[in-house]
Amino acid sequence: MKLFKIKYFAILAFTTAVVATGCKKAEFAINTNPDDVTASTVDYKSVLPAAQSYTATITANRWRFLQHWMGYWARSGSYQSEDQIETYEFTNDFQNSIWNNYYYNANNYNFIVTNANAKGAGTYEAIGRIMKALDFQVLVDIYGNIPYSEAFKGTDVKTPKYDDDAAIYNDLLRQCDIAIGLLKDPILSAPDANPAIATNDLMFQGSTIKWIKFANTLKLRILIHASTTKFDATGAEINSFAPGIDVVAEAAAISAEGSGFLEAGETAQIEPGFSGTKPNPYYRTYRFTETGTVASSGDVTKANKYAVGASDDGGYYQYNGDKRVNQLYVLPAGATKQRGITFGEVSGVDANNQGNKLSSIWGKGLLPNDATTKAWILTSTESLFLQAEADYRGLLPGGMAGAQAKLAAAVRESFVWLGLTTTDATNY
Repeated sequence: MKLFKIKYFAILAFTTAVVATGCKKAEFAINTNPDDVTASTVDYKSVLPAAQSYTATITANRWRFLQHWMGYWARSGSYQSEDQIETYEFTNDFQNSIWNNYYYNANNYNFIVTNANAKGAGTYEAIGRIMKALDFQVLVDIYGNIPYSEAFKGTDVKTPKYDDDAAIYNDLLRQCDIAIGLLKDPILSAPDANPAIATNDLMFQGSTIKWIKFANTLKLRILIHASTTKFDATGAEINSFAPGIDVVAEAAAISAEGSGFLEAGETAQIEPGFSGTKPNPYYRTYRFTETGTVASSGDVTKANKYAVGASDDGGYYQYNGDKRVNQLYVLPAGATKQRGITFGEVSGVDANNQGNKLSSIWGKGLLPNDATTKAWILTSTESLFLQAEADYRGLLPGGMAGAQAKLAAAVRESFVWLGLTTTDATNY
């Protein structure tokens, strides 16, 4: 269910955009800063688009180390080693920006939930609950046990306890259920109860059905992450589920709800007005900054040899003539084949494994419109792959035939999502 577990002191990152705790008014409040941001000066409606934009940013730029470990990316031979990542050195400050950024973001959604609830704005509250659940799903997957039930209580709880990861997963499922109930409520989800929702919701423009599908897809992601495969004495596969989570019953409840999942063409993404001076966060991190300079992370990070091979061989993505490789990576100048470098290779060993002689990681499939490309949060491709695996495990009613059909649909959607055609996918 989790990649690894890191313990931190339970000091949470409290947002500078909103303050969830209130203060009493005094007739002579001479020590009150009139510039302080409080719930009375910033409301849930204006916090939502900012919070969604931040989710898209941390989705785009926090995961370089995992791309390295999974064999997609590697450090260019022009640069010195990144010791913590390349030697798997898990210290207390390892990748702590993930912890800080996701708690920061979750606190903003917590603010939306609390204040939208007080106003009867059910759609805003539901979105806040779902997005907060998304943030905590990521945190649980990375760290395991984390502060949850006592988080965001300000000075009332200065050292929140660490909750069990399975218990958090179970509550995230319930938060999604509550959100679905709000979205189905004709009064709480009415446009009049949710002013400017079509403008402030950057993901689905207030579409309740798409938010329900998103919630179901997030629930399915949680259940698949809580599942694995074991083998019996004969070598046959058997499902194994995380203790404390009734994965089968939870999956049945999603099917019974009946709204389904994000399907082809329904990627959860935002486009708040990206431009050359306010670029897409992936573009900003790995291509060019808003000042037009080469992004340092993209200059350091190149394709991994495992993924694309070198000039004289093929990598994982060349298998069976997979055209997606050229949508994910950019050929080196003057080259006819992609070239990657082995993860962790000492700099200067091979002159061909340096700088512009290696494939870059910002292919047109990832940035079809350069700086103005929409920023994704959860893709339709992932949703279809999750559904395929759920059918395969017997969690959804499709069975093996459904799993095979969903797998084909997921591969086809990945081609289309990366800017290729259904014919390309069919040929592959």
